[in-house]
Amino acid sequence: MNMNLIKNLTNAKYKKDMGLLNMTHDFFALYVKELLKNEEKSILIVTPNGLDARNIFKSFVSDDVLLFEDDNLSYSNNAYKSPELMVDRITILFDLLEKKNRIIVTDLNGYLKKLPEVNSFENSFIDLKINKCIERSDLINRLIYLGYERTSFVSKMGDFSVRGYIIDLFPPNTNDPVRVEFFDDSIESIRSFDLDTQKSISNLDSIKIIPFTEIIGNKSNTIYSYMNDPIVIYKDYKQLEFAQNKFFEESVDSEIDINNYYCTLSEIIVKDKMYYFDFDDISNMNLSDIKDYNSISVPCFNSNLLEINKFFSKTLLDDKTIILCLETKNVNDFLEHINYSYVFTDFNNIVEGKINIISFRITTGFEVGSYIFLTDYELFNKKSIVYKKVRFKNTTKISNLSKLDVGDYVVHSLNGIGIYNGIKTLKKNGISADYLEIIYAGDDKLYIPVSKIEYISKYVGKDGYTPKINALNSTSWIKAKNRIRNKIKIEAERLIKVAAEREVKKGFSFSKDGPMQAMFESDFMYTLTPDQERAINEIKADMENNTPMDRILCGDVGYGKTEVAFRAMFKAVLDGKQVLYLCPTTFLCRQQYDVAVNRFKNYPFNIGVLNRFVSIKETKELLEKLKNGEIDILFATHRGLSSDVVFKDLGLFVVDEEQRFGVVQKEKIKQMK
Repeated sequence: MNMNLIKNLTNAKYKKDMGLLNMTHDFFALYVKELLKNEEKSILIVTPNGLDARNIFKSFVSDDVLLFEDDNLSYSNNAYKSPELMVDRITILFDLLEKKNRIIVTDLNGYLKKLPEVNSFENSFIDLKINKCIERSDLINRLIYLGYERTSFVSKMGDFSVRGYIIDLFPPNTNDPVRVEFFDDSIESIRSFDLDTQKSISNLDSIKIIPFTEIIGNKSNTIYSYMNDPIVIYKDYKQLEFAQNKFFEESVDSEIDINNYYCTLSEIIVKDKMYYFDFDDISNMNLSDIKDYNSISVPCFNSNLLEINKFFSKTLLDDKTIILCLETKNVNDFLEHINYSYVFTDFNNIVEGKINIISFRITTGFEVGSYIFLTDYELFNKKSIVYKKVRFKNTTKISNLSKLDVGDYVVHSLNGIGIYNGIKTLKKNGISADYLEIIYAGDDKLYIPVSKIEYISKYVGKDGYTPKINALNSTSWIKAKNRIRNKIKIEAERLIKVAAEREVKKGFSFSKDGPMQAMFESDFMYTLTPDQERAINEIKADMENNTPMDRILCGDVGYGKTEVAFRAMFKAVLDGKQVLYLCPTTFLCRQQYDVAVNRFKNYPFNIGVLNRFVSIKETKELLEKLKNGEIDILFATHRGLSSDVVFKDLGLFVVDEEQRFGVVQKEKIKQMK
């Protein structure tokens, strides 16, 4: 074949309101890349949820594709906003202003999210250059307006500090923080420096400072506005509409007007759009044309050479062409056991009806037309893992002193609570040294050598609570410590008693892993991280023990906690037990339910969902099935549960990691058990 194979197979051309059918995620990614080349326009892919967005993003295995993610329901509570995601969004907006053609993948929330008006965002940038004159007070005020936080030392992105004629700051569009030194109001030098050591790295001629907040001017634009009329590809548009309606319905109870933060699908006027159908059908869709690629997934062999050779034999007899897209190094051992000839080549020189080996990276294989693409995953069960580049940075090593600001409450191990008043230089025996000044009741002062900083710690208490300052000549601090010691002793004895009672109680001992468990786990498309493997092994050991299990699994969003929970759930159901998966919100409940349905689709498990959007009739039917043991796994919200919820044999109780409604009522847990 003379022309590039991928170009020929995809035949990627834009046609308004065209529908794309039967494409695996990896083939869809190849199609979009070709479309970008052919049309020379940016492409915005919109998915119904974050899971879909991340999966499609991973299929691109390319640094040129950007993932624009929104915080899940972050409008409702600032405590749940992710600085990492905010930095990603801000830097993507900054990147898009270059007007280069890009591929952006986003979910519904990211697509509908209201962003700063483009001109307001761009005009907010601060350009600093050597010898440029700018009043330091103006620069400080502008940094605060742009969302930067003034601290004693720069320890993370978004911080800035002022020390005389030096201003340190860490913008999100730089890899390292920068140090700006003034001579009067003229910039004398700009240097990048190491976040951990605070030492200079290199000199810079200029630096552009972009905002560290998304609240700049009017929030009247969306990601679409920043992309210069891109081609928008909607994935499963009916699912998008459904997710939008649920999203706005669930915001009704919020005290904040969601319309200030998100627009609707109809409000974004899109000029060029296409539709990619994965789950949706195409009925009632007004499409101008339909392209059915009939791309399907291919079997996995898990290094079984006998099965691989059988597959090659059948495929070649059917006059199909095999293309091995391999990343694995040292494949010579594998090739020695292949019973058929092969060639090392590229997409421009594919040999028809043969086994072609090319160096090309895709996450999973597929079959399209007479061509079969196989990867390391299908052959050796080695998944090509794609990690999103993390832009947000904070320090890994930082002294307690750098975390202190003048006016902070501190605790001295011997003298109690005081107020930090900065570093003072004092002379002792004719030698000058730096001391931390701590103010106590009666304006008494305690001076601690900086070298002895380990004697103090920052006071941590409830927000808004002002602690009582101790007096240096008082015994109140000693009495308070003694009271706390006694309380700790009593609490420790109580916990020991509870632990002892749990040890003597006998719980259900789950069976060891069998072939079915191994089969379920082999279905997982990604390589487990060491932390995932450790957590899974520990949880399984707990379940196989006859001591009642009580375990907390912690980790950031996207680190694979759900798969760990699913494996424990599978193990429980195999032993005839039921599982309750409790979620904090209706939105998350439905999302986790959908993920579970897909993950367990190859197994005869009955999965139910119970929340405030389930009708009364459906709820009654589900409760009856639950009582009779016909429901294996139930996804529910706190509001969805009621006194009528009865399990025939509850074996595993899972609480979602993003729980916000507090501790579940003990009475309800008793009723469930």
